[in-house]
Amino acid sequence: MSTPEPRTETAERDESRHDTRDDARPASEAPRPAHDEVRADERPAMNRDGVPLARVRRAPRVMPFLLTGAVIGALAGLFVSLDGGDGGNYTASSSTGYLVVLFGALGTLLGGLAFVVADRRS
Repeated sequence: MSTPEPRTETAERDESRHDTRDDARPASEAPRPAHDEVRADERPAMNRDGVPLARVRRAPRVMPFLLTGAVIGALAGLFVSLDGGDGGNYTASSSTGYLVVLFGALGTLLGGLAFVVADRRS
């Protein structure tokens, strides 16, 4: 009579991954709530062991959007202030500074809005 081969950690780990009971269902047949249904084209890709791969979401970064909006807004404010017009009781540099800050803030808000739109599309 031959003696059984000693069990290794790898063999135990592989067997523990697969439930061999009669009443066990594979994960794909397990009941799911209605809100968790997955269409066939949305199922995650599997590696060669049958483990689902992670889906990578390519989301935009917020800081480039905000900085671009601020720079474009500040340049627009500079252009508007240099366009002319009487500043009233204010000096040319104070009205230029005011418009650059105001338009820069508005540009930052528009950059944030562009980020939200781009983030929703990704």
